[in-house]
Amino acid sequence: MTERNLQRPAHPYFRTQVLWKFIVPEYVTRFGEVLKVAGSLPELGAWDLEKAPIMGWQPGHRWSLEQMLPIGADFEFKASQATG
Repeated sequence: MTERNLQRPAHPYFRTQVLWKFIVPEYVTRFGEVLKVAGSLPELGAWDLEKAPIMGWQPGHRWSLEQMLPIGADFEFKASQATG
């Protein structure tokens, strides 16, 4: 197998992760504040707010985050306000 073959994306049947989209439709923050998605999975910071991914702000005070997570994993999460 060549290095080139190793760089191809995995066949859909063998993927181990799926893209999740988290959305907070409208939440107003103060200057310097952000929203984060904290949760039970390592990809969500394992409940450590400092390690949790930051959501992106969009006009209308809409917040969103796209995150790859393990397929079939049971997890809990919450959106939390933090100082960015």
